[in-house]
Amino acid sequence: MQLDQFSDPLPIGTTLLQGQYTIEKFLNDGGFGITYLAVDSLDRPMVIKECFPRAICRRSGLDVGTRAISHREEFRSIVKAFVEEARNLSQFEHPNIVKVHQVFDENQTAYMAMDFIDGQELTDRIEQGNLSSSTIHSIAIKLLDALDTIHASGMLHRDISPDNILIDQNDNPVLIDFGAAKQEASQHGPKMTSIRVTKEGYSPQEFYVSGAQQFPSSDLYALGATLYHAITGTAPAESQARLLALAQEKDDPYIPLSGTHPEHVPGLLIAIDRAMNVSPKERLQNGHQWLNYIATTPPKPKPVLRRKMAFVSLAIALVAIGIWATNDASKTVQTAAMITPPINNDIFKAPVLTSQQNGTYQFSNGMEIAEIPYGNNVILQITTPPIAGSTDMQIGDILLAERVLGVSVGRITELENVLRKLEQQNLPKAVFSVRRGDGVVLANLSMMVQQP
Repeated sequence: MQLDQFSDPLPIGTTLLQGQYTIEKFLNDGGFGITYLAVDSLDRPMVIKECFPRAICRRSGLDVGTRAISHREEFRSIVKAFVEEARNLSQFEHPNIVKVHQVFDENQTAYMAMDFIDGQELTDRIEQGNLSSSTIHSIAIKLLDALDTIHASGMLHRDISPDNILIDQNDNPVLIDFGAAKQEASQHGPKMTSIRVTKEGYSPQEFYVSGAQQFPSSDLYALGATLYHAITGTAPAESQARLLALAQEKDDPYIPLSGTHPEHVPGLLIAIDRAMNVSPKERLQNGHQWLNYIATTPPKPKPVLRRKMAFVSLAIALVAIGIWATNDASKTVQTAAMITPPINNDIFKAPVLTSQQNGTYQFSNGMEIAEIPYGNNVILQITTPPIAGSTDMQIGDILLAERVLGVSVGRITELENVLRKLEQQNLPKAVFSVRRGDGVVLANLSMMVQQP
């Protein structure tokens, strides 16, 4: 059997696990894994998924290896998460969760053998326009039950979207392609940025913050976005764009479903709006709550963040999104200072760089930041918190990104550029995701009020 020195999919006819599985067809390349149609030793159709994060891997012969030595640790971590995901999935016996039968190591990577689902991606069904309201309603009920089962086990799906839901010949939805490996990759920061770990329109805001705690409500947000697409034919507004609009006191670009689409059960539309609140705290927290909405159809839904919301609402959203620094939701969460709207026509100015010495930079608000070499990159670490204005910055915090603009800050020049842009929009505070100890939290930084 000949194989190009560096090619991605396994060739047709490749056997795995000492001949137990034979590859018959390439199905899909999802960025983190390649899926194949195969047959087992009894000629039954199966799906084989190969752990293959293509941004850092390549194939030589049948073996999978990294493109650079520096990627080996990341690859080992992703393979480990892939195997753990397969083992966790194997425990589920649910008609709407793909069944994993086996996981094994071969060709210097890992594989899982799953049920073959004879059907179409939900994406295709949406594009065909042949989903009735009753079918969408049934899909919602079944997926909510599946998610409740997953969440009760302590797991999250982390990658719900129309292309990860298969609809079989009886219109039965099946969840596939869990995101454990993607979540693991996102923890490795800049080295893994070429691998997409979020999906525009479907990923909630907390998925964009590396290391931020995620919750069942994160999956419910993604399910809400998926059903929104099924109902309207269009994916909803991307969560970072929504957050930016709220920070600028503009309209939330999300268009609520409540009061529209009379062919659908009103409670379903209300539940989708609630599930897609920008703030995790204000969302539906589990599938049972969602089902109650569908059953009871409350007359006055709690509104989703919308229509030039006050900055105090934004602060609640920001606090809820990325600041849980504990796995125990019952514990007190860390909070960031509230963002307040400009008053008395104040003009806000960015703190400016006043001096630098030996890699430490001082700003006009008294803040000092060290630019520290880190491998081939640098990191920004707070050595002295700002003296002027309110702040949540602490000594030792490492700046990762500014969340209002949605841009990373890895160098002093990038930080200065961010602060200038916030000044141009006359915003009173910057909101940074920072690494503090072993977790990621949000920390606000006040702009400076221009004196008359």
